[in-house]
Amino acid sequence: MTKYAMKEVESNAKVNLGYIQVTRKCNRKCVFCSNPHVDDELTLDEIKEQIHDYRKKGVNDIVFTGGEPTLNKNLSNAIEYCKSIGIDCRIITNGMELANPEYAKKLAKAGLENVMVSIYSHVPEKEERLTDTPGSYGKTLKAIENVSMHICSPKINIAINSLNARDLDRTVKFLCERFPDIPHFTFNFLDPGVKVMDGNEWTVPRYIDTEMSILRTFNYLIMKGKTFRIERVPLCYLPGFEHLSAETRRIVKEQAYRCLFLDEPGRELREITDFYYEKGEACKSCSLNDICCGLNPRYVKLFGVGEIFPVFTDKKRIIKNVLSGIE
Repeated sequence: MTKYAMKEVESNAKVNLGYIQVTRKCNRKCVFCSNPHVDDELTLDEIKEQIHDYRKKGVNDIVFTGGEPTLNKNLSNAIEYCKSIGIDCRIITNGMELANPEYAKKLAKAGLENVMVSIYSHVPEKEERLTDTPGSYGKTLKAIENVSMHICSPKINIAINSLNARDLDRTVKFLCERFPDIPHFTFNFLDPGVKVMDGNEWTVPRYIDTEMSILRTFNYLIMKGKTFRIERVPLCYLPGFEHLSAETRRIVKEQAYRCLFLDEPGRELREITDFYYEKGEACKSCSLNDICCGLNPRYVKLFGVGEIFPVFTDKKRIIKNVLSGIE
């Protein structure tokens, strides 16, 4: 029973995720990367050790991430190991390696059944300006095709940035039309990490510039029968979709975000249970204040808190939607 005195239905209690950065190497040079290259990666024994640590914490679904996880030569063996002990696993990938159909078949043979591919724009010039990697657009589309053909229906991850903020719905429509079996989208409002704050501030959009595009996107996805989640967006910018905020869902369900990060000088397992960022004066009178993540402090450094505003939506309805699994 949570502090909201409401019990989760069984279907929502099944998945307990744990994230493992199996490498911090990458084959793209995204200008807004929040996990810059570190010349470090886990051995298979280290991956297995972390899987067992997670299992003791009740984790039943492992997310292999990076860097770019497909650059770790132990990935297929790690997937096989997860399957052998009854733990589900998935990867979040830029798709560069999966553009090779033989590699996609290799991961499928290992038992991989869940893949999320990151892509930022349906416009090649925008995509490759953001990835700073010539040819990445074509390879990512080929990867989505290969995942669909050889592994599973691919899920899509999109970082909301200054180049796609106003036409996010066009990117999603393009992907749905080209790959109709895509079941799910995750949207991450750009995290202004070190690389962004060190000369690439232009990549960060303002919430006020993304609001209508996000709402058009969500309404289109509902019409198409797709599911979706969004991260790092305050609830005042998600009218009618508040229950699909990743942070709000974790706050209501009292869930932790667990990830093994490969950071210099060492490796650190972080278990994050506080999903609140910075709030403004307007938040004090907002009915959703205690289930809203607020603003990333680095976003506040760039733009301040003037864009947020109080709303007076029924909080109990949102909590009920989260706990009952309404999509």
